[in-house]
This record gives sequence, C-alpha cells and structure tokens, in this order.
Amino acid sequence: MSVIPKRKTLRQEDINIELMQEASLIMAEVVKLYGDAYLSIFVRILKEIEQQKEKQNYKKIALQMINDRS
Repeated sequence: MSVIPKRKTLRQEDINIELMQEASLIMAEVVKLYGDAYLSIFVRILKEIEQQKEKQNYKKIALQMINDRS
C-alpha cells in the first residue's frame, strides 16, 4: 500500500493563468531555497503567463471586432 497520494492528471485545458501564477509563486520559493538552478523554470512559467494573457487579449479584440461589425 502506497502512502504517496495519487496525483491528478492535468489536461491542457485544465491549465489557466491562475494555476500558472500559483506555480510561479511555488517556483519563486524554490529559487529562494535552492538557488539559480531552478531560475529557468521560474522564468519559463512567467513567460507562459504573459503569452496566455496576450492570447486572451487578442481573442478579446477579435470578438470585439466581430461585435462592432454587427
């Protein structure tokens, strides 16, 4: 019998900005505790957050353009 809890498998659509922001806070703590070896992971998460925000903004613009045309 394993004492390790079963990890929930995440699908791509389960991942959102809020979850990535939570992950960035965790990685910030890891960088603080264990150093620069983990900094690249932290940076990657931050870049992904920015990309997702940009994607949401473009989608909002596209939908607004459609609504304005109607």
